[in-house]
Amino acid sequence: MGDSQSPTSPGTSAASAGASAVDQAEKAWKKRYFSDVNFPEWTKSQTPITTPLVLPEEPNDRRYGSETRTTCLKCPKVFSVPSQNLDLVAHMTMEHFIIVDEPHLISDIPAYLDYYRRKLEHTPIGDFAFPHHVKVTSKDKGQNVEGDIFILCDRRPEDRELRIQLQMKRLEQVLEVQEKERSDPTFNRCCLFCRHVFQREPAELFNHLAFDHNFSVGQPHNLVFVDELLDLLEKRMEEMMCVFCEKTFKTREVLKEHMRKKGHKKINPKNSLYDRFYIVNYLEFGKNWEAVSKEPDFDDDPEELPNGFDSDENEDENDWSDWRGDLQGAVCLFCSVNYTDIDNLLTHMTSIHDFDFQHIRNTLKLSFYQQVKLINYIRRQVHLHACLFCGDKFGSKEEMVEHLTVKEHFKIPEDTEMWDQPEYFFPTYENDNFLHFLDDVEMFDKGSAGEAKDVTIYPEDIQVKESILEAPEFRESICPRRSHGKRMNYNK
Repeated sequence: MGDSQSPTSPGTSAASAGASAVDQAEKAWKKRYFSDVNFPEWTKSQTPITTPLVLPEEPNDRRYGSETRTTCLKCPKVFSVPSQNLDLVAHMTMEHFIIVDEPHLISDIPAYLDYYRRKLEHTPIGDFAFPHHVKVTSKDKGQNVEGDIFILCDRRPEDRELRIQLQMKRLEQVLEVQEKERSDPTFNRCCLFCRHVFQREPAELFNHLAFDHNFSVGQPHNLVFVDELLDLLEKRMEEMMCVFCEKTFKTREVLKEHMRKKGHKKINPKNSLYDRFYIVNYLEFGKNWEAVSKEPDFDDDPEELPNGFDSDENEDENDWSDWRGDLQGAVCLFCSVNYTDIDNLLTHMTSIHDFDFQHIRNTLKLSFYQQVKLINYIRRQVHLHACLFCGDKFGSKEEMVEHLTVKEHFKIPEDTEMWDQPEYFFPTYENDNFLHFLDDVEMFDKGSAGEAKDVTIYPEDIQVKESILEAPEFRESICPRRSHGKRMNYNK
């Protein structure tokens, strides 16, 4: 028998020892590289600048439209919303003289009140609500009493920003529900007028109602909360009520004949109870389907849901530069607000934090890489709870933001060397989508029409006054001689 090499042969032992030595060398290199001595003093005992951080993502557990218990802004009285929205607003007005303007435009009343409840802990209400001095008649004494009422309305940029954020979150929730409903394996409903059963595809049921029974509730892809809509329609039919004129009849046959003759095989568009079932009522802040339909270009250019591309008719078909894919929104440099549109984010930072990134970039004429370093510098300072202008450190982010507001330090240091350093090429947060959107920001000076000015580049004429080639000795040394004895002539 031939001798076979055992697992513990000298060759195997040598290979294992070599691999172990490589692993140890790699670990030693990483330990030296990530040591505090390799980084500036202000980063020591903190998260290393090369260690990626992750921006926080808010959980989204509560389903839109579900009943939620919330307390009054000023007292512990509890209300169930949205069913008691009006009672809550009336209580705040009558008991605490706080008026919420246009509460029907607030997508999430509990979140809206939570925001101002936290603000009231350290800020007087007069700082974020419009005070109005009025005379009111006391119910108990029947006397005129003077006092101030405070109005929360979207005329203040902060309030409008809050309402728009709640609107965007509501739209995201509704679109998630719609996406799940389109392929719901548990969907199983019967037709409202016949015994045909439909499974998995709600659109097939609505198309059946439209084409076979001439009963239309709109395009299926514009509907949401379809189970609740069908439950409501079935309840109306069981109560022998016409869904359009809402009259009640004695029998189902009389109801069906009425709907056929009067052309009432459709829902009542004036009944706001049906508005929550249509996507168009969630698309824009402060607008429902009636406001959208009155826009001049509504019929010619109907709004479409956003897709993965920013379309442009004159764009090259093979240009993928505008592809967004699954890219999420960008987070504000100073707070947790998230925007999917970079222009909205820049507007937010200007109006809320008085930090005009576009003005800074255009004034200093920052290149793309300088913008990257500036953003990473601000992210790092905010993470360390340090002022980005003076460098003072604070115990919490709230204290730092208060310092920035009071001292008006929402600005970059005058010394550009503070942030224009190579170490800020490393992203502070590995999922910082602000950096991905930099290409979308208009660069530098703007023309009168809002477009970038064309820059004319003039060629530079350089006249060579003296040249080493003019020296005969140098030309003689570099000119090769031909075999027949004649030199190459370089003179014109």
